[in-house]
Amino acid sequence: MAKDYIERILIKGRIRRYPYTEEFAITQEGLAVLEELTRRNNPWNLLTESIRQESYELPLK
Repeated sequence: MAKDYIERILIKGRIRRYPYTEEFAITQEGLAVLEELTRRNNPWNLLTESIRQESYELPLK
């Protein structure tokens, strides 16, 4: 919430013993960060990155 990735919403309670309820929603910024992390941690992307790093280590002939 401090980085504005999640938004807290207070809703007036419908039951007497609960004056309000809290709901949480992801913001556009939070969704963008989540999608970037998901893209980076995709197994296919990790495999291609690993192959790319190994190819840089190969000696050139």
